[in-house]
Amino acid sequence: MKTRAKKCMLALGAAILMFTACSDDNTDPATDVYTGKKLARLHYIMYDTPENGYQPIHRYTDEFEWDGDRLVLPSDGDDDHNRRELVYEGNLLVRDERYYDGELYRMRELSYSDGQVSTIKHYRYGHLECTQDFIYGNDGRLQKIISVGDIFSESGNYEETRTHTLFWKDGNIVNIELFRNSPRSGVSTSYQKFEYDNAPNPMRPMALVFLDSHCDGIEMLSKNNVLLEKYWDEWGSSGSRTVYTYDDGYPAKSIRHYDDAPENVHLDSYYEYTDGTGARPE
Repeated sequence: MKTRAKKCMLALGAAILMFTACSDDNTDPATDVYTGKKLARLHYIMYDTPENGYQPIHRYTDEFEWDGDRLVLPSDGDDDHNRRELVYEGNLLVRDERYYDGELYRMRELSYSDGQVSTIKHYRYGHLECTQDFIYGNDGRLQKIISVGDIFSESGNYEETRTHTLFWKDGNIVNIELFRNSPRSGVSTSYQKFEYDNAPNPMRPMALVFLDSHCDGIEMLSKNNVLLEKYWDEWGSSGSRTVYTYDDGYPAKSIRHYDDAPENVHLDSYYEYTDGTGARPE
């Protein structure tokens, strides 16, 4: 892509985000709390590659267990080789520990201010890998996540700063602007755009549990489910669209198609919910 075309793409992205920010009516209070059904299991089936005849090539299931409003067993399960423990103070998650063969290899420490997460520190084998600071607007809604940390690469470690700016509408994150500054690759900006359905998002109460140092999946904070996702930067674009089947107003099945893949390549997800007490169905 020529330099002029790259600049035009970035300018277009910036214009879209500015328009969204100006038209954001924030009709829902930032203190909205999810009180809907809780997920018990998520079953995934990936259909992939023409060489495979578009047959399911990968199946796996995430299991969830709840103690009231607290998620006590995240998807990693609990076995001798791969164990994950969540530590709470009251209903606030303060530590997330991951063990492999009995050794603590990853940990996140969460700090709060006025009941909202203010900082998350990510550790890998005791090394502070990344620190994330959360910045809120006057309405209490999350506006920015600033991440500073060591990025592990084949050429060694280097520090990078990433600033995610979130734009909200009707309780959903509709745009994300990511500004990156690293000594290796310099300065760059990328954009994401989302469209949603009107159904409750059952992943919402687990958003902080699964937030990684790169903020992958930050759109899980939205109150509804993503129908369309678009990503673009100066090098190109990608995206996906998701079709849902609902039961009692909640997602029961979703099929996700990818823009850069054949139509028969897709990820199917099947949702199971608790019985209201936090117990998983048999």
